[in-house]
Amino acid sequence: MDRIGNKKSSQRLPADLYIGLVNALFQDRNSLIMGSAATTLAAIVVAIHTSGWWAWGFAFALPLVAAWRVRDFSVHNRAVAWQTAITASYWEKRYLLGTSIFLNLLGTWTCATYYLSNNEFVHTMALITTVSHALGIATRNFTVGNGSRTQLLAVGIPVVLAFVFAGGAYPLLIPLILVPLGFFIAGSAARLRNTFLQEMLEHRRAMQIAQRFDASINNMPHGLCMINSDGKVAVSNEALKQMLGGFENYVSVGALANDLIAALVRQNILVAADGARLCDAILKKNDSRTHLSLNNTKGNTFEVTIQRMENDGAVLVVQDFTERRNAQRAIERLAKFDPTTGLPNRSQFEQRLSELLLLSKGSAQRVSVLFIDLDDFKLVNDTLGHAAGDDVLRTVASRMRNFASSADLIARWGGDEFALLKFDDTLEIELCDMAAQLIHALSAPYEVDGMTAVVGASIGIAIAANAKEDAASILKHADLALYAAKGAGRNNLRVFQSEMDHRAQLRRVLELDVREAVENSAFEVFFQPLLSINSDQIISFEALARWRHPTRGFVPPTEFIPFVENLGLIEPFTNHVLRQACLACADWPNDIRIAVNLSALYFQCCDVLENVESALLYSGLAPERLELEITENLVLDNRPSTIAALNILRARGIRIALDDFGTGFSSFSYLLDLPVDKVKIDRSFVAGLVNDDRARSLVDSLARLIGRLGMHVTLEGVETMEQYEKVKGFGSIDEVQGYLFSKPVEQDQVATLLLRSAERSLVPNVLNFKKPSLARA
Repeated sequence: MDRIGNKKSSQRLPADLYIGLVNALFQDRNSLIMGSAATTLAAIVVAIHTSGWWAWGFAFALPLVAAWRVRDFSVHNRAVAWQTAITASYWEKRYLLGTSIFLNLLGTWTCATYYLSNNEFVHTMALITTVSHALGIATRNFTVGNGSRTQLLAVGIPVVLAFVFAGGAYPLLIPLILVPLGFFIAGSAARLRNTFLQEMLEHRRAMQIAQRFDASINNMPHGLCMINSDGKVAVSNEALKQMLGGFENYVSVGALANDLIAALVRQNILVAADGARLCDAILKKNDSRTHLSLNNTKGNTFEVTIQRMENDGAVLVVQDFTERRNAQRAIERLAKFDPTTGLPNRSQFEQRLSELLLLSKGSAQRVSVLFIDLDDFKLVNDTLGHAAGDDVLRTVASRMRNFASSADLIARWGGDEFALLKFDDTLEIELCDMAAQLIHALSAPYEVDGMTAVVGASIGIAIAANAKEDAASILKHADLALYAAKGAGRNNLRVFQSEMDHRAQLRRVLELDVREAVENSAFEVFFQPLLSINSDQIISFEALARWRHPTRGFVPPTEFIPFVENLGLIEPFTNHVLRQACLACADWPNDIRIAVNLSALYFQCCDVLENVESALLYSGLAPERLELEITENLVLDNRPSTIAALNILRARGIRIALDDFGTGFSSFSYLLDLPVDKVKIDRSFVAGLVNDDRARSLVDSLARLIGRLGMHVTLEGVETMEQYEKVKGFGSIDEVQGYLFSKPVEQDQVATLLLRSAERSLVPNVLNFKKPSLARA
């Protein structure tokens, strides 16, 4: 706290205390008026008695100065509410000035009576009046510190002169007495001031400590109560009163602690046993500290710590653990239960599974685990939103409960996967029948906010075969069975068989081999030609990845591509194929293009524009000779950003082809929105071209419609001369690709294919074939 004082202060004080002391100087205005009136009366009496002009001058001057001082008192008291340390210093100086002038005027009056009059009565009247005021300095003005000395000098010097003027030896002895008396008065004033200020400061410090103590205990989060040796409350805080609700009067100062406990027991807030424990702990005098945990009938939990004091009293600290207990229970629930469905979670399922496996030893009952995975659940989230997806999950949990007994445990495993744990004597055939019924129930439509959602379910079943199996192996077997069920399509179930584990091990080995192959760029690029129907010559090649495994031989792309995607290796894999394809094409004739397939996942996980540009710079291939093949899945996954990227690629001169058109969710709206130069009709349409008029009409109509949209048309999968003849007869298809012309070949065989293309010998009997008109309808 700032210390404030004037130059005359012997001790610097806190600002508010200093202001209070200065204000105290101006408080007793009535005493000032009475003293001034008495002094004025004495001066008038002296003036009447002496009839001197000088006496009447003092009789006029003294009340005038007194009136000025009274006015100062009034002005100060009106402005006291706005006092600051600076203004207080000003008013202290005003007070000292007024007092000193008045006292000096009294002393001068006394001196004048001795000098100008020989009347003993006049001398006595003036001296008594002046000395009376001087004696009051010690008690009236002690708060101003060194100001009392100024006042004594103001009155003392004229009085001493008065005795000098009186003449004689004896009057001169009086100043010798008055001077020590003045020092005594000044010393008394100083001692009184120091004593008063010391008491004020000590009281102030005690008040501050008390306020801090009071603020501390009342802002404690815990309840606190101090009980004297006689069992009465000495101190209690607000937190304890709030905890007690309507019983706060029982913890007021002077209340008996036993009365509070008895009242809590009477109102059934505290059970009698806990009340007795609490009383016993308070009354015990041998234990230094006691901890009690109490529960009231409202469901609150309190932790009470009782600390004994030296005087046999006790301090009680009461902590309300209700919120912490509830929070702990909530945390435990989150740790064991799924917040969306309310079902036990994976952690609780695994714990219960381990317990049941121990119980199953030597028992006729068996442990069975069913893993349930929802088919096409992602489509619900994508089309109806995640809130609707959560509603579906809750309904799934409700439907599953209809197939579980009270002893079974249903859990949400995570995402759209659930698990069912059984411990009974159900036979495998009965378990499969129950699982089939569960699939049927879960596949029924779900009504969500007026909309209908449909999902399927696949189930994998694992049954503990012997007591040696642990939780990890059972869960692994159930997962493998689920993998097999999903591999068989929607709404299937499978029971774990030992060969599933063997296939899983093979998949694991293959997965490691794929990772190593990508890291070592071990995938080769083969090339399959595309021919122009107009010229029967090669116009481009499609780059196809091939893997020559050291022990398995050639592994089909349908086997290793899923591993590449699942392992997150699609970017380095595709970049390798893209670079090798561009590098090979750079050595071919300038009118030959290269086509490279880019998956939807590749667009999602990396910067396609940067990677394609890097491949072109690496190989030196002109952008116009590169063709990128995409599928409709790419558009479904991320339409806006995909179209933006494709537009930039086309602006560079790169051609875009839509591959496998006619399968999946094919829509002609893609052809209107996508920046596509060419459409490749899927090979599945080729098989019926020879003998099926409907197939021929579909392919021809589809090709003509695409051609009218300004796009080139390629037909994949041409394998026989009869198919090729039908295609050439349409006049609506621009390019063909298939085994009739060439299988995918290694790079060193491309030159041979180009030579045969130049000789027009890639198509059997092409020289004898009569070409129809190619005009489009």
